[in-house]
Amino acid sequence: MGSARGRGGAVRAGPRAGGEACYRGLLGLYDGVAGRGHPAPIAALAEAMNVSKDTVKTRLRTARQRLR
Repeated sequence: MGSARGRGGAVRAGPRAGGEACYRGLLGLYDGVAGRGHPAPIAALAEAMNVSKDTVKTRLRTARQRLR
């Protein structure tokens, strides 16, 4: 699975540059944030990634379709 730092780097690179690593990292980050009980994990990821919540939702949906 790789380190959180590695996943974060791939996620920041975006799906075009990071490919499957980006999607795996995003799912891992989301699971970690949500698993710690954050009240708004999508909003937290959107802020950290500097993208809209809709972009995070779309990328999560795509990641789930491709990887799960």
